[in-house]
Amino acid sequence: MTSTRAPYPTKVRSPRGAVATEVDWSDGKTTRHPHRILRGLCPCAKCQGHDHGIRWVEAVETASNLMLELNHIEQMGNYAVGLTWADGHSGGIYTFEYLRELGRLEAWPLEHLRAYRPRQ
Repeated sequence: MTSTRAPYPTKVRSPRGAVATEVDWSDGKTTRHPHRILRGLCPCAKCQGHDHGIRWVEAVETASNLMLELNHIEQMGNYAVGLTWADGHSGGIYTFEYLRELGRLEAWPLEHLRAYRPRQ
């Protein structure tokens, strides 16, 4: 029996002061994640509440550089990464599947990001 494991990150790069994080995946693909998108679609309960799916966080549209700078990236088991931002915000757990999906949004205009809903 053959197991087909979904792609997973092999390397994550986000130098201090960067405006985007790059992820190399086990299938050879590299995705680029602007911090405005990662923060704007933060999956944590503080950003999203408990009563609906993930939606764009409009406060990110006028965010300071501090809100958009990553301080720490931590692997969460074998399924996700946790991000801590320079302003202290944390709690968003980005599954590898969700992170990979966000990688396709890099060039999306703001009006499309506002309407975006992740696949369920």
